[in-house]
Amino acid sequence: MKSISFTQKSSVVCVFAWLLLTIMGGVILAEPAPLSLSYDDLAPIISQKNTLIKSELHLIESEKAKTGHLKRSLLPRLSASAGTIGFYNGGIDDTKIQPIGSVDAVINLSRGGQDHTEDKIRNAQVDLTQALLQKTMASELNDAQKLYWDIVFTEEMNRSIEEVLTQTKRNFEATKRRFNRGLLTQSDLLAFTIYQNKLEEDIESNHHEKKILLIKLNAILGLSDTDLVDVTLEMIPHLDDSVLTEAFSASQSIEMKEWEMHQKMEALQRQKLSQKNRPTIDIFGNYILYTETEREYADLADRGEIAAGIRAQFIFFDANQRRSDLTSATLRSSALTQEIAYKTAHMTSTLQSEQEELIHLHELIHRSEDRIMQSKKLLAAIFQDYDQGVKTSTDVLTTLQSHQDIKTSYIRQKRDYQKTKSELLNRLKKPP
Repeated sequence: MKSISFTQKSSVVCVFAWLLLTIMGGVILAEPAPLSLSYDDLAPIISQKNTLIKSELHLIESEKAKTGHLKRSLLPRLSASAGTIGFYNGGIDDTKIQPIGSVDAVINLSRGGQDHTEDKIRNAQVDLTQALLQKTMASELNDAQKLYWDIVFTEEMNRSIEEVLTQTKRNFEATKRRFNRGLLTQSDLLAFTIYQNKLEEDIESNHHEKKILLIKLNAILGLSDTDLVDVTLEMIPHLDDSVLTEAFSASQSIEMKEWEMHQKMEALQRQKLSQKNRPTIDIFGNYILYTETEREYADLADRGEIAAGIRAQFIFFDANQRRSDLTSATLRSSALTQEIAYKTAHMTSTLQSEQEELIHLHELIHRSEDRIMQSKKLLAAIFQDYDQGVKTSTDVLTTLQSHQDIKTSYIRQKRDYQKTKSELLNRLKKPP
């Protein structure tokens, strides 16, 4: 038995270490598995990661920070000032530098209801930003859902094309056998080859389209470039939904809340303007330290003055500014009312139009399902006739192309149905 030398042992160890490092390096450098994404995952991810939604949330907190105005208006307002002043009176010997200062306190008893109205305006602004958040969320979710259904569409299209490609390859092999026996011409083989290449190109194009759609979906979801995303493979479902028969109106739209809040705020602004002619009442108190130029006392304590009282202020004439502002606000409110009436009618028609589109697609899908069954029977008959030499390769390819066109139309109808349904539900106060 031969012994292994030290050099041989070192070589074996080096080779083993190299293999181990190669395997480990491959594991380390391997791309992470894509994040599996289902349709139901879209809304939670958008609400957590979408930067536009985060921006809206910050705006809501910003408006909330302004609330509580009424309570703050009733708290005392304190101010103070301090300093020195140099003055001269009668000659150089009379030049003096003396301190000045004041302390003021004011407590608001009434602003004619303006503080109470302002408090309502600020709370309404919070409600408005929350309504805008719902609108933004619905818009972003709708865009994401459309991309999702487009991605699923490309997947289902590829499955359909691969089925046709399998049938084409099977017939191509049969065509080659018949060509080798001298029963067909070279053009028959070329026709199958060209059609097969076209199907393979369509599959590759769909893969490329899917990558583009995933990039766009990533941006809406707020995922980083390092987050690899792939949708959970789902057949596009089609069900007889209650959404086909439900009666819709603009009152169910999430945008209605936004319109209502705009209208409410306009009314409150008009109310606040009308309250400006009411008196304001304050309790006040102050301490003021004067100089000898204002109080001719050498002693500092004798120049101080303390005052307290209650006062009411009235506006008798403001150059018609309040009336002008109130007229403008009334006209603006009237314009807003007309705009909301238009938007309400338009939204109702939009909801009903989308529902009608769903009904139409629902009918088309059922018709396409029947045509697919008929097309499958026709394919089987054409293949049988082709094997018996009754039909030509042109007949087979034409029937395959027709069958694929029918399936493509069917898949597109199902996608359009789901995209329209998603858009309709996103306009309403209900989950998908």
